Amino acid sequence: MKKNFVRVMLFGALALTVSTTVTSCKDYDDDIDNLQTQIDANKASIADLQKFVNEGKWVKSVEDVAGGFKITFDDGKSYSIVNGTNGTNGKDGVDGTNGTDGKNGTKVTIGANNNWFFDGIDSGQSAVGPKGDKGDDGKDGEDGKDGVNGKSPRISATTGCWEVYNTETGAWESTDIVANATIYITEVAGNPLIWELHVRELKSDGTYAESSVTLPKAGSIVSMDAVSVDANAKLTLGSTITLFCGKTTAKVDFNGHKYAENEVLVASGSSKIQALINPADVNVQLYNIGLTDSKDNQFFQILKGSIQENMTEKPLSRAAGDKTANKGVYDMNVTFNKDADNFDLANIPAKGSYALTTRDPFGNEIISKYDVTINVDQSAPTLSDATAEAIINTACDLNALMPGTDKVVDCKYSLSLTSDPGELKAENITLSGSTITAKSAGTATIKVEYLKTNGEVVKEAAAPTLKITFKYYADPVVLGTMKWTVNAAPNNTADIALTDEVKALFNQAGYSLDANPTIGFKNDVVKVNGADVTYDSQSITLALVDKNAGVSGATTKDWVIRATFKPESVCATTHTVSVNVNNANGSSALGNEVAKVLNFEIVVNPFEGFKWDGRRLAGYFDGNKGTATGVISGTGANQKVTYNLYGLYSAETKSDAASYIKFDEETPLPEGFTSWFTNGGSKTTGDIVVAKAPAKGGVGVARTIKAIYSPFNNSRLENITDEISLTVVSGLGTLKYSGASKEIKNESGTTIEAKEFKIADVANGKDLALKDAKVTLVWTGDKNAQDYLDMSTLASWDGQSTLTVKKKTSAQIVTAQTCKLTLTATDEWGVTHATTVTVVVNKFE
Repeated sequence: MKKNFVRVMLFGALALTVSTTVTSCKDYDDDIDNLQTQIDANKASIADLQKFVNEGKWVKSVEDVAGGFKITFDDGKSYSIVNGTNGTNGKDGVDGTNGTDGKNGTKVTIGANNNWFFDGIDSGQSAVGPKGDKGDDGKDGEDGKDGVNGKSPRISATTGCWEVYNTETGAWESTDIVANATIYITEVAGNPLIWELHVRELKSDGTYAESSVTLPKAGSIVSMDAVSVDANAKLTLGSTITLFCGKTTAKVDFNGHKYAENEVLVASGSSKIQALINPADVNVQLYNIGLTDSKDNQFFQILKGSIQENMTEKPLSRAAGDKTANKGVYDMNVTFNKDADNFDLANIPAKGSYALTTRDPFGNEIISKYDVTINVDQSAPTLSDATAEAIINTACDLNALMPGTDKVVDCKYSLSLTSDPGELKAENITLSGSTITAKSAGTATIKVEYLKTNGEVVKEAAAPTLKITFKYYADPVVLGTMKWTVNAAPNNTADIALTDEVKALFNQAGYSLDANPTIGFKNDVVKVNGADVTYDSQSITLALVDKNAGVSGATTKDWVIRATFKPESVCATTHTVSVNVNNANGSSALGNEVAKVLNFEIVVNPFEGFKWDGRRLAGYFDGNKGTATGVISGTGANQKVTYNLYGLYSAETKSDAASYIKFDEETPLPEGFTSWFTNGGSKTTGDIVVAKAPAKGGVGVARTIKAIYSPFNNSRLENITDEISLTVVSGLGTLKYSGASKEIKNESGTTIEAKEFKIADVANGKDLALKDAKVTLVWTGDKNAQDYLDMSTLASWDGQSTLTVKKKTSAQIVTAQTCKLTLTATDEWGVTHATTVTVVVNKFE
């Protein structure tokens, strides 16, 4: 059906069917100004609404509100389209009585019976015209004129009642339903994708002018592609299906249905195809999707209501678990469209190419590639003897149990019970049409008479049989949740209670808990310490335990399922458990070897038995910054700076937990840095080897170190980590000079005493004389010292004797010069310590 939609601005803020208040005449101008302000404000919001529609946005919901509707778009923005409210009362004059309250907007919809409904009330008037009888085929004629456009209901200007348009008579017909609204919204016959919003404006002559706007219910489909999704979730472009049909050669009466001679017979089944539809978030179920060939023949149709999201266990790919929806991919069932204008088997090719087709909310056609191949099979397939399994006390569809029923027109089922051992009695079976139910376990033989697509009836004598084995079904029992926090034996068990029904089974002979439960992680992916982990089948074992065993005076058994956990391999996550209650007296043939299936969850909480808090030795730390004095070991070329990281923590840390602790450093290391755990270092023992200063990353340079506690050395448990910034420093501190400034007044020079120098022994909290400190001494001087002092005499000083400093022989002093001498002491850690001595060279007299 074609329909032209008028896109106009909505008129809001209408002072209709709303309460009013009479005020003095001199304030009317104010009231009019206020009303105009309301109208202008609503027009602005209506302009936004129209703008959203023009931008391609669609209406997500329409809700009744006082005086109109609240319209919410797909982006979450809402607009209330309502009648205007009152202006403020005037000050003068006597108030009149209040008018009646405004009415909500009216929603006009099409019901399941295709009638117009007004706010849920059936008008009795159809929204769609009746389909005419199919005429005989004739020769092709000229194209006919377009049909009459459908019309939305309207309000009669004379009666005030709702009217609907009769497309056959071309006249408006009254529904006798009184219309109270000045704003109403209607569905449109033939287009399930739109609302029409109407606003009635009172004109000065007392009549109404009506305007409308089209509001899409869904986003527009941009493209469609037929695809195929196989059992392995592999997606390929295009789709190929086969449908079965034929034609009677004589009149046929079968299973309560009469078929005329030469009547087209279509198999009862449909074939499923998949389609990739964009955009992926479109509400596809609102669309009428069909199939067409390149000449607009619509011999096939997509069954209404069959469009569903495609579900697979795995993600789709181009090259076991719960099935989930595949975004943008939909299943849809295809069958013959016997109501097509030119439907005739002679017109339908045995193999044809078809395209998916639909129309957007504004009537624009969207068509896919012609990549749906439909094979039409008129071979009239037959049915053969078959077997099937079903569950007792469950209604079963025989058309689903009997293979091939989708390839024949209809089936008629009847009991044909045998005397075979295990065959059920008729009183234990209920058969109604194609639905069968059995109250007991056993077999039932069914005769399947059927109508082939060529009109041939296969009657009882030649009919195949379907032998159904009805089995017991082990009811699932949900027990709840077991919780356990990781710990060592004897605290490595937890129990879950059983229902009274399950306990009663275990009190009977022959019932036992299956030794092979199904246990696994609840989540598909579990990461621990940044890596994916899998379930260890040895980490949890289950046993049936009587808690009253050994309890004095106990007269009953209190059965529970007890889980024993292996802390060395268990994972701290939620597990799902399914375990059978086995019946030793049962039979796999009848399905009662399993009496119940017990389902529960086990929540394993992380280990709580170790914390780093309180284990640091506070004296070595300023916040997370740690300082440690390296130990010098070895001599000569083998000398190195070492430290054991346990020295930063309490003694109990090493004595109680060392077997679960290891150390590491942040990686990757900066360029030029050497790992502290090589060259004799060990991440297991905590020994580090630090390069002497001034090497990169050596003594005096901070490095991120991690102390890692791995509970039970289990890679499936999260590490408990203490991360610090550690600097390994020298054992010596500040070099100090305690003497006074020196003066050179003659050729004898001046002396500096070794006892005037001290260097701090940080580790032992005292000062050392230079002779007691293992340091290398070097004197340097500033420019004046280089120019005026004899520096050659300083090089051999050993830090123990008195040092004599003289003027350079060549220097002729006219004006006194101040010189700075610097003594640098390099310790065994490679760290330098320096102090300065001032020497004044005077003019010799």
